[in-house]
Amino acid sequence: MQSHGSPVSPKTEDGKAWQNATLAKVDHVKGRADQVRQALADLEQREQDRIAAQIAEHQRQQAREEALQRKKQREALLRAEEERKKMLAAELQLHRGALDKMKADEKCALKAATARFQQKTEMDARARELSLQMKAMDNAVQQVGLTSSQCMHEGRMKFSSLKVCEMRLAMRAERPAAEAFKDEVDEALEKEHQTLTKAREDLSNYAKQGEQVRVEIQEVQSLLTTGPSRENVKSRLNKSSSLPLLVGNLSSAPSHEESLRRGVSLVERALDIDAKANGVLVRMMEECDKAAAHVTSCFQQRSSQTGDLKSKLEHHKKQCTATIKQAEQRLQMLKMRAHKTPETPRSAEATQEQMRQVEELIKDLREGKRNLEEDFRMKTSSFKVDRSCINLTKVKAGSHVGGKTKVTVME
Repeated sequence: MQSHGSPVSPKTEDGKAWQNATLAKVDHVKGRADQVRQALADLEQREQDRIAAQIAEHQRQQAREEALQRKKQREALLRAEEERKKMLAAELQLHRGALDKMKADEKCALKAATARFQQKTEMDARARELSLQMKAMDNAVQQVGLTSSQCMHEGRMKFSSLKVCEMRLAMRAERPAAEAFKDEVDEALEKEHQTLTKAREDLSNYAKQGEQVRVEIQEVQSLLTTGPSRENVKSRLNKSSSLPLLVGNLSSAPSHEESLRRGVSLVERALDIDAKANGVLVRMMEECDKAAAHVTSCFQQRSSQTGDLKSKLEHHKKQCTATIKQAEQRLQMLKMRAHKTPETPRSAEATQEQMRQVEELIKDLREGKRNLEEDFRMKTSSFKVDRSCINLTKVKAGSHVGGKTKVTVME
């Protein structure tokens, strides 16, 4: 091996040249081989294109021949169809007269059948409408009747509560003057009285409205039920000239359609009254129960307060009595001791002055005791009135409406 930088020997250069010459030959042969393969591929592709063009041309010729055959067949079919149409036209011309006559007859029969069918359909629809409307009116009469009865019943029951409220107000007005001030109980009773009065007015109003619409619906039902008979009588009277007045009276009656329209309007009105009346019933029950509960709560609170004051007055009254008794006994003992024990005039005078002051205090204490007793008496009276009001019931007030009691007019 030559060291780096040493000159290349002639033998090495000859070897490379020899090797390059061989590689050049190989490359030339490879290039020729590629050219041969490309030329063969081009020839094969041209042959395939020529064969494909021949096949396509053959297919076009075949398709052209098939189209020509189909055209001939269509022309033959068209000629045959024209011949058949001519034959059919001739046959139709022969039967046209008979068919026209049959159609005219069928048309007349169809008109008559259609008229009968429409008349029957109208009668059936009218009967169904009448049945549905009568059923709706029956339901409305029943529903609004029940609601009106319930309004009347609740109004009568609220009359009992109203009488109890009024009696409580009258009883509380009889309390002693010092106790007869307007307190929470009076305000609650007045509020309950207003609530009950308003509730009874609303219930009475809706009961009257419901009863009125119920009577009107029943009148319309009567008109609808007697309508056919009325029409028959009117038809017979029209043929007679001797009863013109009766015919005029019958003519003034509403028609079937007018009665139906009025029935629909009355049913809607009845349902509206029923819904509003039920709403008033619910609201009235809630407001009256709330007012009654508030009155009861105020009575209990007031009674509890009065009872506590009574207990305190009773306690202080007993203490005052014991204090007066003890003071009088001790003052008597002091007076006896003063007579037995000698004192100087000045000391005796001071002792007598103190005794007079004690007697004045005892006198004032007796006056305070009488005030306590009077206050206790008034508190007791007020307490009894409130307890009587609490224990007052509808039965005790004599205004209770029993389940079997018949009341024709709302008080």
